[in-house]
Amino acid sequence: MSFRQNFQSTFLLFSMVFITGPGGNVYYPGFKRNFWLEFSSPSPSKAFSPSPTPPSPPRPVFLHPGTNGSVQTVTLGRTTHIDCMVNNLMEHQVSWIRRRGSEMSLLTTDQLVFSADSRFSVVHDESVYNWRLVIQSAQERDAASYLCQVNTHPPATLLVQLIVIVPALSTVDDQGQPVMEKYFKPGSTIVLRCLVINYRPDFQAPVWRRENTVVTDRDRNRIKVEYGEDGSLESRLYLSRAGRGDTGRYSCHIPGLQKVTPATINLYITQGEETAAIQSSGATCFCFLVNIRTIIFGFFVIILR
Repeated sequence: MSFRQNFQSTFLLFSMVFITGPGGNVYYPGFKRNFWLEFSSPSPSKAFSPSPTPPSPPRPVFLHPGTNGSVQTVTLGRTTHIDCMVNNLMEHQVSWIRRRGSEMSLLTTDQLVFSADSRFSVVHDESVYNWRLVIQSAQERDAASYLCQVNTHPPATLLVQLIVIVPALSTVDDQGQPVMEKYFKPGSTIVLRCLVINYRPDFQAPVWRRENTVVTDRDRNRIKVEYGEDGSLESRLYLSRAGRGDTGRYSCHIPGLQKVTPATINLYITQGEETAAIQSSGATCFCFLVNIRTIIFGFFVIILR
């Protein structure tokens, strides 16, 4: 075969494979003119399309967010609780933290109690998603902010302020001033007054005692209670035709509140000259102490000179 024939055969083969018409290659119609570029470069729409992002799980939520920043009160010695209802908790945990000034104390996490004070406990009620902090026999030091915290990022917190109500009892005179002792003549009608500050409606009425004996409302004794508009209460013990047998130490206390200090007053039933002698004796002792102090002070002044 001559060189011319070889050249023609090669040119014909080249034309059938590489030279394309308007629709593409004659023998390979699926190949486009730029098939080298198309098949050597991936499709941009397929290469850079982001994969679908799975939906985020629901975050824990407080069912009663309105209680955040609320105030609860408890009476000294009583048991109280603080509720924290959290839904969608999933794998997260609930902790109770006490904040008292700059001091932060971890009390519980989940159902574990970390406080060394056995009065603290936590009760979980799954039916209402509640994590209840229980404080038994509340003390004055329990007054603080209590935080229910869920360990999300950032943490979700609900705060409740606890105030401990501490009643205060004192014996007062007719002008409402504190008094520790009173003197009366035999046959007098005596009124002893016990003032209770921070009195609560759920308290029992104050009880009077003479030494260790309860004074009841009968015979010559009458007990009257009067409520004040400022949350106070005054209990008055009336003793008619007082005699020497009424002399003694009287106290006023509220049953059920053993941690509240009772109010006390010493009552003396004496003749006029005996009362004057007692008061004169007290005044003499006071004057004697004053004179001694004056002498000592003068002695030091002389030495310093």
